[in-house]
Amino acid sequence: MVVEALVARGITRAFCVPGESYLGVLDAFVDRHEIELVTCRHEGGAGFMAEAHARVSGHPGVVLVTRGPGLTNASIAIHVARQDSTPLIVIAGQVPTQSLGREAFQEVDHEALGLILGKSAFSIRDPGDAEAVMQAALASAEGGRPGPVLVSIPEDVAEAQARLHPRLTAAPMVIPAEAAADARRAAKLLHLRRRVVTILGCAPMSPRGVDDLTQLARLLDSPIFSAWRRLDVVDNRHSAYAGGIPWMPPELRQTLLAADALLVVGTRLDDMTSLHHQLPTDTQALVQVVPHPEWVATQHRAPDVLVAGRQDDAVAAIVRHLGSLRLGRIPITTAAATARRAHVASTQEPGASTNDEKTVDLVRVVGELRQSLPSDALVTCDAGAFAGYLHRYFEWRQPGTFLGTSAGAMGYAVPAAIAAKLADPSRTVVAVAGDGGFAMTMAEVASAARRSLTGLVFVVLDNGVYGSIRAHQRARYPGREIAIEQGRLDLRHIARGLGVQSARVADADALRVALRSALTANGPAVLHVITDPDQIDAWA
Repeated sequence: MVVEALVARGITRAFCVPGESYLGVLDAFVDRHEIELVTCRHEGGAGFMAEAHARVSGHPGVVLVTRGPGLTNASIAIHVARQDSTPLIVIAGQVPTQSLGREAFQEVDHEALGLILGKSAFSIRDPGDAEAVMQAALASAEGGRPGPVLVSIPEDVAEAQARLHPRLTAAPMVIPAEAAADARRAAKLLHLRRRVVTILGCAPMSPRGVDDLTQLARLLDSPIFSAWRRLDVVDNRHSAYAGGIPWMPPELRQTLLAADALLVVGTRLDDMTSLHHQLPTDTQALVQVVPHPEWVATQHRAPDVLVAGRQDDAVAAIVRHLGSLRLGRIPITTAAATARRAHVASTQEPGASTNDEKTVDLVRVVGELRQSLPSDALVTCDAGAFAGYLHRYFEWRQPGTFLGTSAGAMGYAVPAAIAAKLADPSRTVVAVAGDGGFAMTMAEVASAARRSLTGLVFVVLDNGVYGSIRAHQRARYPGREIAIEQGRLDLRHIARGLGVQSARVADADALRVALRSALTANGPAVLHVITDPDQIDAWA
């Protein structure tokens, strides 16, 4: 009944590390060939894969783990899915019913953990409730502001018999209808403001919706910024695109702070997107367009006008109302063009900032990626100091080509890339990670090797230190660096032991050839790039 609910929802792939506490659920996959069960090396990697697969496939992610250590290992993915508003079903085996609450072997309070880190938690205590619980879990994961939902199944319940309903259908996802009155209010408020900036986030929009946003930006003469870790929401070559928040030159930060109004579409104003709660300022009006009011429930300030509903319809309605208000008017400023010029200037590749012949300049690495990857290539990004260089110098040309967690979790890029490749095998997928983040989940490279996935490259930028922590220590505790040294691993031999092609690059002139060789390899490839440990701030 548990697996049948997933099949009915159209889910075609689930990720797991097997465990004895949910053998009954595992057994059900033997007879359901509609779902591929991907076996992973670590529950954290499995959870990351499920989260990334959800973002690429458009269906809820599914990860299955065992009780206690299995679930706690997967908790990092629950946190990521919550902060990134990703629908994720975490199915966890539990100790037998008669042992619950007795601190049994590997027992953890599943419901408490699910509610602390996730969106909601359910437990199937009676086999006959399995259908209803799964329907409720799927509805919770996808409804309102999407997020991770934990479903706990005691071992004895998982192996019990129950009557399967012959027609099991998934609960429909409910999206509120467009609020026409709110769209009119939004248009009137924006019409009265001279300096408007637009911030775009993660909630999906159709090509028509993106066209309407372009029209809206033109009517408002508004620069377009992408929210934190949502760099692919609009073609980065767009004439009004001014870069991603919060990493940007001072003049663009001032553009955000000096605006009269913020138009925020498809995202909540989280800590990073709001410039650590500087946005909106006390004098700025805030118009927010999101699928459901739950998206703004945790914000530090409520919007002046909230348009909750289907984003495409909401944006189209605002465009119509604003167009009638501004009929015949020509924008009196060139704010969008000015911001665009500042952004383009900040992304021009300077000369190499490191002269050491034994390391490769990070700007050069990103430049080679930009030149060598097709426009529809999907790039996954780990957490670390290197990420600032990728954010600044790479160019995303199509929606759905970037995966990076807003939670700042290390170890994400490798499993996310594998899941993205499984979800869309025809695309080139490149994971970009530091040596620290790569080492946390590099065992999952073997999961990719088993499937001989081609067009999948893991680019490891190895500076031998925890670079972002070094940057923070230098800023706040100068001359007192501690606990940041990692040394350098021999990733060529490690990668080959995991079953994939590998190459080590410490010479910038050899980088392009090595990258293109990795992209055309007969299976996954690891590109180990040696970088300078002092090159840790892309905006210095």
